[in-house]
Amino acid sequence: MYLIPLILISVALCSVAGAEHIKRNIFHHTFESDTHLPRAAVSSIPSTQPLYGPSFNGSSIVLNPLVPKTQYTPQVVMMHSDGGNTGSFDYSGPIGHNAKVESYSTSLAVLLFDSEGRLTSGGITSTGVVLHAINPTSLEVLSTWTPPPNSTLILTYMQMTMDDRVIVPTKQGSIFVIQRNNTTSHPTFETVRVIELQTFLSPGEVLLNSMHDSESNIWFTTGGIIGAGDVAQPSTTLGYVTPSGAVHVQHIADQMVENGIAVSGKTVFVVTGPAGASYNTNSTGNMYAFEAAPQDLEPIKVLWNQPYAAGDSLKAGGFARGSGTTPTLLGDEYLAITDNANAQISMLIYRQKPHGTEPQLVCKVPIFEPGFGACDTGTIGHCDSDGRCAAVAFNTYNAPPILLAAPTDINGDFNNFTQLAPGMVRVDVYPNGTGCEVNWENDVRVIGGGSLSTKTGLLYTYTQDSTLAEQGLYQWYVEAVNWETGKVEWSLRTGAGGTYNSGAAGNLVAPDDTLFQGVLGGLVRVRDIV
Repeated sequence: MYLIPLILISVALCSVAGAEHIKRNIFHHTFESDTHLPRAAVSSIPSTQPLYGPSFNGSSIVLNPLVPKTQYTPQVVMMHSDGGNTGSFDYSGPIGHNAKVESYSTSLAVLLFDSEGRLTSGGITSTGVVLHAINPTSLEVLSTWTPPPNSTLILTYMQMTMDDRVIVPTKQGSIFVIQRNNTTSHPTFETVRVIELQTFLSPGEVLLNSMHDSESNIWFTTGGIIGAGDVAQPSTTLGYVTPSGAVHVQHIADQMVENGIAVSGKTVFVVTGPAGASYNTNSTGNMYAFEAAPQDLEPIKVLWNQPYAAGDSLKAGGFARGSGTTPTLLGDEYLAITDNANAQISMLIYRQKPHGTEPQLVCKVPIFEPGFGACDTGTIGHCDSDGRCAAVAFNTYNAPPILLAAPTDINGDFNNFTQLAPGMVRVDVYPNGTGCEVNWENDVRVIGGGSLSTKTGLLYTYTQDSTLAEQGLYQWYVEAVNWETGKVEWSLRTGAGGTYNSGAAGNLVAPDDTLFQGVLGGLVRVRDIV
């Protein structure tokens, strides 16, 4: 199953030097699979219902390319594309010219392409969650790294550096640093570092995030995604591990991290939602910016902290108590999240850097219809050459629950997304932060987020034919939305029936200019045939 969930005021400080436990190379031979064993070819995904309706709508289009996306330091690849969680790619996705659908019945989760087009991915096997080196063309497994017993990898927000080093936390409180070696005929994996953090976490907390900053510190937070089966946690622990092994942590009561984090240089951006004693009506969450200061008396510096409205409860179909969006960096100046206010949610645009007497919050823009709006998936961000930045949000109000187990009927009612409130909205920030505005809105019903290609100017999403879905016939489509206008330029059917339901999985634009979309049956790839 390809299932990815679309996948901190009272503060106490403590610093422990030299308390990290690092184990080098001990799992390299014991837990690495034999890379020379023959691998079975990956089969295609069958449609489990008949195909109805058009296979293609609209027409292929060539748009002016956007400027390349902002590069953040350190350069990494993640589920939301990069350390800024922009969801954008400097690759040319399909333009709809003789577009072809290919499908692969495989259990891969979170695809990480390096600068040479090599593919590393999480995977689900009979023994648990693992890492795979994957043939990017055939999607066959080339080699596998298996964690030690009783270690459950958290793939959702794992990251890979440009030198093919994967940083991934576990539910048991460890962080593994795994080096992929590409110098041999078949790639291999080596465990180069194991960080044990169990003694630094408060009772009831589970790791969620781990990311490098530009000083080679590894930042981490506890947290979880309640709508994806994680338990509510009463507090948050965040901190970082220095290259020498010193661990610095900060405990934040009655707040819980429910998303990924963003990193730009030395600054780490974290959004929290209400938990513990603050889990009540009319509650607040917090948007934070932190920086490491290992030589200071307070080694975790809070650059700024802004409360936001978290409302009374989860929205219908929601899975985050507070903001459902991982912070999205907009260039080097701004960042975007959405709140969870009661009557109508808003997009919140903040300055990344502290601004003294100027408000940290640039603007608050109400989005979606009052009473029928929610956003529990990452926004997409991009900035133009003239300094105008934009973020696109997707309405997830009344979305079906995320599947936590295989359905008994693959073509059951869980495939019907017609109750999901439609809507995408683009909010622009004026140059110099002088204001914001809604640039465009549309009524696209998005299932699982999207990805932006700066080369094509198209934002790729996933949806279904709503008219046929009301009849119990589930026809699934990739849609290409014009970034500048919000117009759907074309849509391409991928398949029919529950096997082609995205299951809240996202998509990405790959270095070979194709689009990958996760579905319950595996992976779909869309490419133009020239």
